[in-house]
Amino acid sequence: MKTKVKISGTIMLGMVLGVSILFPMEQVTAAAAAEIDPNEIYYMNENEIVPYAFTNDNETIYYDSKSVTSNETGPTFPCFVNVNSEIHNYCAPLAGTVLVGYYDRWYESLIPGYSTWVSFGPVSIYSGMSSNDYIQSAFERLYDLTKTNVGHAGTTQAAFVDGLNEYVAENDLQIDYHSVMQGDTINLSVMDTYLDNEVPVLLLCETYNIVTLIKDEGDRIELSKINSDIAHMMVAYGYEQYSYYRNGVKFRTDTYLKVASGVNGGELCYAKLDDDMELVEAWAIEIYE
Repeated sequence: MKTKVKISGTIMLGMVLGVSILFPMEQVTAAAAAEIDPNEIYYMNENEIVPYAFTNDNETIYYDSKSVTSNETGPTFPCFVNVNSEIHNYCAPLAGTVLVGYYDRWYESLIPGYSTWVSFGPVSIYSGMSSNDYIQSAFERLYDLTKTNVGHAGTTQAAFVDGLNEYVAENDLQIDYHSVMQGDTINLSVMDTYLDNEVPVLLLCETYNIVTLIKDEGDRIELSKINSDIAHMMVAYGYEQYSYYRNGVKFRTDTYLKVASGVNGGELCYAKLDDDMELVEAWAIEIYE
């Protein structure tokens, strides 16, 4: 069995309180009223309430020159699709499935019966957007363990952590959560430390965005994204940072996270690290023996 070397560090787990949001209560299992905190954040799946979940946001950025820096866990990353139409509000267990599917590369018991990657010499390549009975089984196990839609549509941070911990422990593995936050945003230098060691980052967003277009015209960038004010979980596996210059002076820097979005089936795309992404937490997730 392949083994991944653990990065030393402190486990960062905290209870999070935030403003409650009203969601459709379909696919919700009954729970005692005392168990439901009205101030808790519930992470949702926006596909259930489209088109109301998103607002369009377009911008043109003019520049004389630009530079781009980037980092990532590797050239490919898994993204999965839930194929059970009766399961809703599932971004949290889907993000958990992406994480265990990623670490299946080292610990093949995490997705029993299936390898989420193939090897070409020294390069490991994930399958891209995919689903099958093995992936769906892992997803539905995490859906149950994370108590998604129990008492309220969606998943709480605490229930997600408990469920993912249990799933990992069932495979005789361990898991650590390392915060990469500084203030209310991501510290890219800290994130680099984990990306350099092939450790992805789980994003817990109170609001977020998905970039739908970045078009470079040589003297300007055409940018389109959609913004959502619904809490969401997704997994980042890298970033690109654009620095823009006029008359030799840098006037702007934008950071685009590479994510397995969990939106519209879960495809890989970009999310802009800006005021339209309000992060509750960002954890580098390590699974190891």
